[in-house]
Amino acid sequence: MALQTINDSLTLTIPDPFSVMEAEELHQLSRHGGDPFRWGARDRERHVILAAVWKQYPAPLLFLAGLKSMARRNLELVRKACPGRELRSVEFLSIHAGEFPAEGYRFTYSEGDMPQTQTTFLLKKGRVVYGLLCFGREENRAADQSMFLGVMDSLRTAD
Repeated sequence: MALQTINDSLTLTIPDPFSVMEAEELHQLSRHGGDPFRWGARDRERHVILAAVWKQYPAPLLFLAGLKSMARRNLELVRKACPGRELRSVEFLSIHAGEFPAEGYRFTYSEGDMPQTQTTFLLKKGRVVYGLLCFGREENRAADQSMFLGVMDSLRTAD
């Protein structure tokens, strides 16, 4: 297990054998547009990627926008950014991620001939909204989701 700090604001624990991704890998992962991934870790053997994005918002907007509505809007942005992919089995999720309430969604899609799954959770810390994502193969979904929920449960405010 390795402790990681994201944006000098949050810490989380990633399991072995994940390794932190370099800037070029994050750029490749962000190729569909939208906010670029700013942090990521990969388990190359199991083909699982954890990634994070964050964005600061004006206080009035955060006051008016709830996490559930932000998650639904985020999913629509994903649909528009990836028009060639058919998103299937969409479900919305609510969890308590360490110290933070989080709202998110999970869906399946195909990357070439390989069915994939993506889970995204959004949470707020101050004026910053964080998106934490897990990408993996559909065949490993149960194990990957269990691992990702453990990572989400490890979230804490950085000292």
